[in-house]
Amino acid sequence: MKLRVEYRFDPESNNWSFTVPSLGIVGGADTREQAAAEALAAIEFTLECENDAEPADDGEVEYVPVSIGTR
Repeated sequence: MKLRVEYRFDPESNNWSFTVPSLGIVGGADTREQAAAEALAAIEFTLECENDAEPADDGEVEYVPVSIGTR
């Protein structure tokens, strides 16, 4: 699985922002490397939190393995 992460440098604030559009994640950091690390941490946190969600009364729950990391 691959998730799109977008990075942008803002020369006015002199920092990097990132977004993960499919998960609704937005954040920022001082450097591009920090932004990448923050993005990965935010993705992991978001996906872990999804496991706590309650299913609909008439729904079924299945867990599928997802590997997260950099290549």
